[in-house]
Amino acid sequence: MPPGPREDVRFYNHMPAAEIRQELGASMWERYLTVCLERSPYEKVTSLYFHRHRTEPRIKIEEFIDSGEFRDAINWPLYTDTLGAVMVDVVVRHEHLQAGLDDVCRRVALPTLDLPRAKAHFRPPGAAYRDVLTARARRAVEEAYAAELEHHGYTW
Repeated sequence: MPPGPREDVRFYNHMPAAEIRQELGASMWERYLTVCLERSPYEKVTSLYFHRHRTEPRIKIEEFIDSGEFRDAINWPLYTDTLGAVMVDVVVRHEHLQAGLDDVCRRVALPTLDLPRAKAHFRPPGAAYRDVLTARARRAVEEAYAAELEHHGYTW
């Protein structure tokens, strides 16, 4: 059996796939099923806004956009290489999270998992991105998240 990862390897939340591959080595990386999660940029930005600005009075969405904070949820560089090629085997879409994870579990012969609803309380009920994002905010999201929108086919 091939050796496992080195003990001096350090991993962290939201570590880019390229760094993980470098730490593990190409041969080990290729033996694993690599998976990431992606979400509609409009949904991500709306959720990030409510997560970062939980209490009233909140800053206006335009202030959030102008601050540049909305770019903090750009995941594209986390699972692509420097040429923009997807490095992972599976991209599970948030809107199909349970089905996507069920599929991953089947592929690696693990029992399926029932997922909790974590962090759902930050966003007010009924706060749909179409109602939260202004036309200017929408344009900013579409510019900043162009690669994710195009690759995954997300639309307004």
